[in-house]
Amino acid sequence: METDEETVTRDWLAGRFPAAFCCTETPPDMASVLPVIRVLSLGGPETQLTIGKPSLSIACFDVGRIAASALAKQVFHDMRFRFPGYVFGMGASVNKVRTISGPAFRPYDNTDLRCFGMTLQVTFHTIYAAT
Repeated sequence: METDEETVTRDWLAGRFPAAFCCTETPPDMASVLPVIRVLSLGGPETQLTIGKPSLSIACFDVGRIAASALAKQVFHDMRFRFPGYVFGMGASVNKVRTISGPAFRPYDNTDLRCFGMTLQVTFHTIYAAT
């Protein structure tokens, strides 16, 4: 089974945060869909391995610093303590989430928006059937 860690993480976050627009690409009309949670994989995917440990950058955008910070802290908590154990696809799972960098302010080009982000290493255990 091939796994796209960005998509799996985005879909899980969308289920946990239904009021947020969860994406893997920054929407061009971001101000109209706030709050936004964006998931980006740092480096290439490990789609053919049985255990992958990609680093993910997760950014939370909102109008004010307090709102963006609060969202980032909740996303961080849920990623660290609720994402491990998540089963997706045909039995693949999230085994562990390790903090590389916790929620912190990140500058963003649009000065009307605030961004707080984190970097996490997620251990995915995938099922790969050789063909």
